[in-house]
Amino acid sequence: MEIANQIQHDIVKLLFDLSDVESLLSIKEQLQTAVISKQKQQQKAQEAALLQQLNTECVLPEKDWRRFQVLTQKRDVRSITQSEKEELAALLKAEEQLRIKRINILGTLSAIKQVPLLDLMQQLDLQTPS
Repeated sequence: MEIANQIQHDIVKLLFDLSDVESLLSIKEQLQTAVISKQKQQQKAQEAALLQQLNTECVLPEKDWRRFQVLTQKRDVRSITQSEKEELAALLKAEEQLRIKRINILGTLSAIKQVPLLDLMQQLDLQTPS
């Protein structure tokens, strides 16, 4: 950190030593361009991390998803046992928690990209809630 502070101090000193206003304005423009570029890079990295979270952390594991489908079918034909009902309820609760997490991540992504949530969902080819 000390080295960074020294470099910053040296840069500021050099800038004050420049007497040409045009040179200073040129440097200012270059710095603004660099800052904007860095901000875009950080935004892209944030977006990628959030999309990764959506794809990996916000879905039921395949085994649970298959079990959920089996239990739902059993419930629909009224051949489900009490313990299976409890298991289905637990899976439904887990899916609901994942849905809430997805909504929160999509909301954050929407804010970062500065687009309405429904527009973002269309961009990502996600179904809107019915």
